[in-house]
Amino acid sequence: MSKRIIGSLALVVAALAFSTSLASAAVNPYTMSLTITPNVGPDGTSITISGTYADDGEGLSGFSVEWFRWSNGTCSGEPDGSGFLTTTDSSGHYSWTGTNGLTKGPWSFETVAGSEENATSPCREFISGAAAAAAAPIPQVSNMYLCYSKWEQDGGMVVDAKDAAADMKSGMWAPSAVKGNLPDGPGLENVGAYHLSCNPDPALKATGGYVDNNGAAWDGGYAASTGFVGVYPVVA
Repeated sequence: MSKRIIGSLALVVAALAFSTSLASAAVNPYTMSLTITPNVGPDGTSITISGTYADDGEGLSGFSVEWFRWSNGTCSGEPDGSGFLTTTDSSGHYSWTGTNGLTKGPWSFETVAGSEENATSPCREFISGAAAAAAAPIPQVSNMYLCYSKWEQDGGMVVDAKDAAADMKSGMWAPSAVKGNLPDGPGLENVGAYHLSCNPDPALKATGGYVDNNGAAWDGGYAASTGFVGVYPVVA
């Protein structure tokens, strides 16, 4: 075998090894969920910030949880506040309840856990200074999609709507809705003009809007009134 062929084969092997190492490095089994209830309310409203920190679906206990806050609804730019929130319990769940003292307008939050910031939650919006929307009817959905692992490359698994709230409290989360449809196929879930993704491009940010199983658009107040069951956060 000539030296030229041997050299070419060596380059191919090196390139494959490099691409494999990049793919391995990109996989992060840690997940962090976040829910703000309610996510709209006037000054003085009692709010609860909660979620679960997990390693490939298994809750991690005893980890400090920090919060980061932005004075916009999309977690964009530099945060204007941060601090210690609480510590995860034996099942990896965390919860803090306090009083809203924010000025009027949209705000957004992320939570982070792990001594090396292993996982960051999705961005969640809170609208201060507004009364919670009166009651749009809660949709009578029979099922929805939920994600369970950062390894997922699809739109989630189907769960019964009656179990969805408990599933999300235990660490599962709703996939994000991304504009545009994907070709039909296993694990490719289209809802109206969107498709669902458990792990969307990190460059995409939450818009504060939601869509349901039919692709109908809803605001954050409506999503909160459903307990976030049957709706998916839109990212763009």
